[in-house]
Amino acid sequence: MYMVYNVGDYLHVAPFDSTEKDPLCSLIFNPSAVRDGHPCCHAYYPTRDGLDLLVGFANGEVLLMSLRAQLQAPPGNSRPIVAATLNPDQMHDSSRCSAVLWAPRGNGTQFLVCHASGSILVYKKNPGMTGESSGKLLSSLSSKSTGSNPCSTISLACGGFNDAAFCPDGSRLAVACRDGSVRLLEWPSGACLGGYQSYYGAALCVCWSPDAALLASGGEDDLVTVYSVADRQVVAFGEGHASWVGRVAFDPWLCSTSSSGGPGCQVQEKYYRLGSVGQDTSMCLWDLMIEEDPLVNAATGQAGGLKRVASQSQVNIPTVSSSANLAAHQHQHHMQPDQQAAAATAHTRSTSDVALAGVGASAGTASSRTASGNLLALLKQQQPHQQATGAVPQQAAPVAPSLPRREMTMLPPVMQQRIHVEPVSEMLFTEEAIFTGCCSGQIKCWLRPGLLSSEEPG
Repeated sequence: MYMVYNVGDYLHVAPFDSTEKDPLCSLIFNPSAVRDGHPCCHAYYPTRDGLDLLVGFANGEVLLMSLRAQLQAPPGNSRPIVAATLNPDQMHDSSRCSAVLWAPRGNGTQFLVCHASGSILVYKKNPGMTGESSGKLLSSLSSKSTGSNPCSTISLACGGFNDAAFCPDGSRLAVACRDGSVRLLEWPSGACLGGYQSYYGAALCVCWSPDAALLASGGEDDLVTVYSVADRQVVAFGEGHASWVGRVAFDPWLCSTSSSGGPGCQVQEKYYRLGSVGQDTSMCLWDLMIEEDPLVNAATGQAGGLKRVASQSQVNIPTVSSSANLAAHQHQHHMQPDQQAAAATAHTRSTSDVALAGVGASAGTASSRTASGNLLALLKQQQPHQQATGAVPQQAAPVAPSLPRREMTMLPPVMQQRIHVEPVSEMLFTEEAIFTGCCSGQIKCWLRPGLLSSEEPG
């Protein structure tokens, strides 16, 4: 198993179990290989034909490569072995590649590229390509040469894309947009199914929960936003970062479901672990408890009907309705110069004293966990006549507007710690550890506590 990451003009492939060793191979994309571009995103998917690696560039081009061929190249080889070039010479879109993704229902034959212009280009592989050849350029995919690529295009008036993610079953695509919106698109039609607007600035990253019930995003408002897909509303905001949030991710090994209550009125409680990293060089972990109302579920015939949102954090929770606290949350880089001096003395922030060895620690099994006394909010109750007659509420607007600050449900992190010197741009949960990466290319591995204690001698 390998770890692939890009830094500057390089794409590195390193051993998954050791971040301290030198990469197995380091590919450099200089102007002779890719004109006026450097790698800014990549995606891997195991395929039968060996063409399993996509690399997107700042000039809009995308290279299709074989990871196996790169690893089998002679030692010291830093030249990329390219199987195909998509969007050559910026033929279809000259803007930056914000994300490259393999279509989950394409069996490794279809992939898409999200551009900073707001376009999604969908491509199909050329059946004549192979991934086991030498370093020669095998083919160049374009509409002129194949007549089929890109096979479809989706355009949104959203200011451009910053990130994108498929839900686990591949039926929906979430995109984080530069206009501050996060939108849910039906795949492959591209129809907008819903979404929400950030509190401030652009949305920079987005991810799905393992059960596809929640959507989380981060952006220039320094907040982590949690959105209920079934209820079409934002249910919580995570406040803990002091700068832009660069990556969010759910921990699939610490997400669970339990039921409570008597027969016929069981309340389903879902527990989620969410992580985030940002330009403040810190990592935050969030524990969410979502309680669903069975009466609303029975009336609508589908999951949803959120009753309350709670956190198991021991960090002091600010009073959300306090006007003083609302003003204090506005970080200085969001303020005018004359406001920064006043905010510097009025703004105080509490941090959790949790050691890095505790990263990934569970608060107990789903059956033993109980809702914290720090209940953050009770969501709006359904109207009395709706509860009595079972009437379904009207559908919300496709993209919900930003909430006023006094109506936000604020969640504190269960862990907040500075982990890098440079801004942190990536995080990845695995069964054994959490991997984080910063803009300078440093990768760190944080073992889960159980594994850390079991590996100690004696």
